[in-house]
Amino acid sequence: MRLTHVCLPRVDEYNNANRIVAILCNHQKSVSAAAQTGLDLSKEKVEKLKEQKKILKMILKILSAGADKIKIPLKQSEEEMKAEGEKEIAAAKAMKEAAVTDEEKISATKADEVARQKRRDNADSKFNQGHLWEKVPNEQQVIGKITLWTEKISKAEHALMEKDSNKEVSLGTSKINYMDPRVTVAFCKRNEVPIEKLFSKTLRDKFNWACSVPMDWEFCAKVGNEE
Repeated sequence: MRLTHVCLPRVDEYNNANRIVAILCNHQKSVSAAAQTGLDLSKEKVEKLKEQKKILKMILKILSAGADKIKIPLKQSEEEMKAEGEKEIAAAKAMKEAAVTDEEKISATKADEVARQKRRDNADSKFNQGHLWEKVPNEQQVIGKITLWTEKISKAEHALMEKDSNKEVSLGTSKINYMDPRVTVAFCKRNEVPIEKLFSKTLRDKFNWACSVPMDWEFCAKVGNEE
């Protein structure tokens, strides 16, 4: 975890430099449907984490005030959530079958949509309930999780910003075809950044010949001066 915090600013520096090269070389790309979906999901993740942090603060407030602990939401088991979801879907199906008027049919359709969305949400219960406990926590546990969620939000917002900044720029083209891979390797060694942060396994295999350069290696455009 600490290594991630240390190398993150350096990775940003590299990506920003790569982005400048890509823009100068006009390495543009259209925003694909998949990329836009990924961007939307990242935005949803940030909002979800913020909602969870608000709930954690509410839990802390209840504990600090010595209020009724029954108001504290607890984590449901996956079995309970699945059973609850199936029960709601079955109820919505029964509403549809019994519906006669247009209003009843519309209400039944909405109920079915809500139930199915809830089932989809329940399928990702590990994330949706990650901020909760199975038993009532103490104040220190909640404070610790609020701190953790603050870090999670910061990381998620950073990832979102990077995705948004790069959505119309092809960083791979400049990294693979225009930038000497030895620059990247030396940068990683000099700044203690794991090479896998910048090169995928495919690129590590492709540029294996560049991995032996020392940390003080510098690119020299003059023929004959290359070490």
